[in-house]
Amino acid sequence: MNEHIDADKLIAELERWRDKEKENYHESIYSMGRCDALAEFRNYIVSLMEEHPEKIVQPKVTTKGWVAKDYNGAIRLFFLCKPQRIDDKRYKYWYGGPNASKQLPNDSFPDLKWEDEPIEVELSIS
Repeated sequence: MNEHIDADKLIAELERWRDKEKENYHESIYSMGRCDALAEFRNYIVSLMEEHPEKIVQPKVTTKGWVAKDYNGAIRLFFLCKPQRIDDKRYKYWYGGPNASKQLPNDSFPDLKWEDEPIEVELSIS
């Protein structure tokens, strides 16, 4: 593989897919399946970048995401699509697709509550 992996192009493609899904987003279980597809696409990009780190030409990435607080107090960053609240008798948490979130320190957003809607954030990674 002699060509460079253009991180900007890969991230732009991910953003394009996410924005397209955001336009078509519905408050339903069906929309979770679309988040799953985006998660698979993101995982493919990440694995490609991890396999060939020397080929990445642009290491700084800026993207949008959402921060939400689970019922148990865990603060999670979602990076594929706005998460949906799962609130039934057994389970209370936010869901944004498989492997689509990372837990943050519980004191990251001290004013955020389970009852609040997710907060949209912009991330810069370098």
